[in-house]
Amino acid sequence: MPEDLVPGKVQRAVISRRMVCDIPCGKRLASYCAYLHAALNANPGWRPAMDPVAVRATLTSMTASELEECVSPDDWEDIIAAYLQGQGWVLVKSSCFPSKPRFEFRMIREEAGATKTAYLQVKSGQVQLRPEGYADDAASATVYLFSTHPSDPYPGPAVPGVVPLALPTVRAWMTEHIPLLPLPLCTQLVFDPKAAGDGAKVASGSAGLTVERSGTGT
Repeated sequence: MPEDLVPGKVQRAVISRRMVCDIPCGKRLASYCAYLHAALNANPGWRPAMDPVAVRATLTSMTASELEECVSPDDWEDIIAAYLQGQGWVLVKSSCFPSKPRFEFRMIREEAGATKTAYLQVKSGQVQLRPEGYADDAASATVYLFSTHPSDPYPGPAVPGVVPLALPTVRAWMTEHIPLLPLPLCTQLVFDPKAAGDGAKVASGSAGLTVERSGTGT
């Protein structure tokens, strides 16, 4: 399967070097992966065409739990990175390594001729991020936190220099910047589960996914 079609949750699950990996997923993701395999088996040159209008409509209508089922931890990191870079921050590639687990990466931007630094921590699922735990880091840099915890993502008092990112704010940004979202996520969002049994066809008009043969959509 082409790498750019593999859902983020599947990519995360197969990071280990084991020959057989369990991939925790809901019915929607399992059905979507079966659909991809069937479509590519029928036509190896097939690619889904992403409809931004359909993606936006799905994002707007989804509940937080439905969205959580589709978005992987890596997807969230990519989304927040794009969100912050839209505010002028530049991601420092050399800081994006598992050997530096406290933060996902470091960012810089120029302000009045000086270099400003920021860090990002992203957690999905039931993980909370306490701002007070990053007070020392915020003494010399801005610290952005993002958690998808459903009820209390950032417990405890506010801390100067620590900026918790609200999920509704990020979701609103996502709906306005569809082309900046991960492609596998977009195609999964508009996937019609009813089409999973037919690898060569997608429900016309309702799913936002179309089959492309020799460069033309059908």
